[in-house]
Amino acid sequence: MIRKAQTGDLSRMMEIYQIARQFMDETGNPTQWGKNYPPEELIREELADGRMYVIEEDGKVHAVFYFFIGPDETYQVIQDGAWLSDAPYGTIHQVASDGKVRGVLHQAVEFASSMIPHLRIDTHQDNYVMQKAIEKEGFRRCGIIYTRENSERIVYEKLAERPVDLHVHTCCSDGTLTPDELVALAKKKGLAAIAITDHDTVSGVSEALEAGKQYGIQVVPGIEMSTVMDGKDVHLVGLFVKPENEELQACLADARAKREDRNRRSLKQLREAGIAVTDEDLKELGEGRVLTRGNLAELLVKKGYAQSVKEAWNQYMKRGQVGYASRKLPTPEECIRVLHAAGALVFVAHTNQIDKNDPEHGIAICRRILDMGADGLETEYCQFDDYWKDVTEKLAEEYGCLRSGGSDFHGTLKAGLELGCGYGNLFVPERFLRAMETLQKQEEVPGCFPVENGYQRYCQFCEK
Repeated sequence: MIRKAQTGDLSRMMEIYQIARQFMDETGNPTQWGKNYPPEELIREELADGRMYVIEEDGKVHAVFYFFIGPDETYQVIQDGAWLSDAPYGTIHQVASDGKVRGVLHQAVEFASSMIPHLRIDTHQDNYVMQKAIEKEGFRRCGIIYTRENSERIVYEKLAERPVDLHVHTCCSDGTLTPDELVALAKKKGLAAIAITDHDTVSGVSEALEAGKQYGIQVVPGIEMSTVMDGKDVHLVGLFVKPENEELQACLADARAKREDRNRRSLKQLREAGIAVTDEDLKELGEGRVLTRGNLAELLVKKGYAQSVKEAWNQYMKRGQVGYASRKLPTPEECIRVLHAAGALVFVAHTNQIDKNDPEHGIAICRRILDMGADGLETEYCQFDDYWKDVTEKLAEEYGCLRSGGSDFHGTLKAGLELGCGYGNLFVPERFLRAMETLQKQEEVPGCFPVENGYQRYCQFCEK
């Protein structure tokens, strides 16, 4: 069995490390741990941090290892290669045994994988025994790193399940990257797929699909639409949408017209409050883009009225502030009907944002939308804490619906937010996407996804 190490295990752990150092010396690897690594002071610190684990059989400790989830400072710089993914990961270090039990590394990897599927590990260039064991566990060699003691190590990475990001924005709405740049970044981050979910437009989908072919990344055509229920803004994400659908295009054109009217009224209100912004300033943000309140906040930063987009949003653009102007929104039921007709699967987005003052009300709204026929909800989102992860997962389990998730990446518009991993704790598993595809095949839900020769899988809404 594997359990967390305790202070009472310390002497036995140091015995095991001594046995491991002797084994390394006998197998041609005398320098990796030398005569006294890891020192007792370090093990005491790691015990106190709760990151040391032991493998116990018949009441006796036979092996020990270090494991934690989060960035490892020694992995920040990699040479002669690159990491497979920038998604959150767990690291295994200091694996050692007394030689009395078999499969120690396998047990450690299985244990760590049960907590996070993305793992990293390293070993010395002379430690051929460990290199072979690591590769047997499915790790891929990625490059070279240097420890704090400037000792060279070979680093490995294992992606038991690749991450996806099913909620991202391009410069066609309020993102700052072009569709091509976004797909290239997804490739660099090691993502299996991304969904282009711009606000009220699918104009970036075509370029993204072409980029997906070039970079070998699956691109899911998507859309994010704003609706209203009980006076609260509720966002719906449509995935596998058919961009050319006429009813969808008409609906989006109407939504864009209302946005443009709202933006003009917001600027007028700002001017009346003594803030020097014009319609021409808005046009300079990009002709043909679907501009949101976030873009207006961006404009205020450029004009010097705020130091950051977040500050401009809170001071001028959020509900109740001088720059806020409402717009008429459709109901969730109307959007679900349009999105389903356009071949999309429909998901309730970021449930935590529906009613920030009354989470239970937001959850109740989510339930009503699922009852209306939404196909699922986001259970992984960049701003979800443990409470919201638990709530949304229980909802998905209760309804037996699909799960989705994403970073809500906007490029530089949202400081510190990264594609694929959000603020560092996001992991959207590829199985979410595969479950969507399976459901479409089983129930013939309208939808399609891009492959090299266009659209694979057709339905009554797709031209063959």
